Parts: sequence; structure tokens; C-alpha cells
Amino acid sequence: MNSSDSLKLVVKQQNLEDISHYIYAIVYPIVFLLGIVGNLLSSLLFSVTKLNRTSCGVYFLLLAVFDTIALIGGLHHCLNIGYRVAIPNATYCRARVFLVYVSMDMTSWMIVAISVDRYLKVKYPITARIYATQKLAMIVSSIIMIIFIVKNVHLATVFIGDFSSN
Repeated sequence: MNSSDSLKLVVKQQNLEDISHYIYAIVYPIVFLLGIVGNLLSSLLFSVTKLNRTSCGVYFLLLAVFDTIALIGGLHHCLNIGYRVAIPNATYCRARVFLVYVSMDMTSWMIVAISVDRYLKVKYPITARIYATQKLAMIVSSIIMIIFIVKNVHLATVFIGDFSSN
């Protein structure tokens, strides 16, 4: 590799960093605001209407809550990459990583729970009327959440984000 090739790589790398900077500085705040507003409206809809009495309503409410947590967790990258603001706190780092991973896992699995719930209600409508209740949805969601808390608890340990050795 000659010097002009390495210069091209450096220029390409700088261009990618500039593009990344602008995406996090301009695009992410727009996505964040739209996502927060949409999730707040969804939370309001699924918490105060009759929809909160259905199993699917519970899953959609939890989906909006965990989606909001994931969006808030992404603010760190927006501040760090888009605005060059660093928050070098080990406790903050551990808590943020743990919450973001749990919320992203929960978001994915709430969509799975919604899909299974809808499938069962369509395939077995009479049986689903008996079993697809708000109480069962809360139990299923709690079990899923416990599983993901246990799965990701290692992210909240002292081995993650330990800046004391620097």
C-alpha cells in the first residue's frame, strides 16, 4: 500500500466520522422527539382506554414504555458522537448499558408476545377468550422481564465501565 492509498483511507475514515457526527447531531434528535411523542401517546392510549383491559393492550403499553427507555438510552450516543459531550461516570455507564439492553430485549419480546397473543386469538378464539387475559399478560411480561434482567445483570457489574485504572 503506497502513501496515496493510505491518504485515501484516512480521508474516507474522516468522511465517515463527519457523516456519523451529522447523523447523531441532526437526525437522532428528530427521531428521538418523534419517538418520545409517539410512545407517550401510545402509553396514554393503552393506559386510560378500554384497551388496557386486554392482554394485547398490556403488551402494547409495555412495548411503548420499554421503547421509550431504549430511546432515552440512545441519547448517550447522540451527546457523545453528535455533540462531543462525554459522561465519564462508571455507575452511569453500567446503569445505562444494563437498562438499554434490558429495554431492547423487552421491546423485541413484547412484539413476540403480541404476535403470539394475536395468533392464539385468531386460531383458537374460544380458548383464547378464557386464557388471554390482562392478568396472564402481566405474568408473562413479568417472567420475560425477570429472564432479561438475569441475562443482562452482568452488564451492571464492576467489570463494565470501570474507569479507575485510567
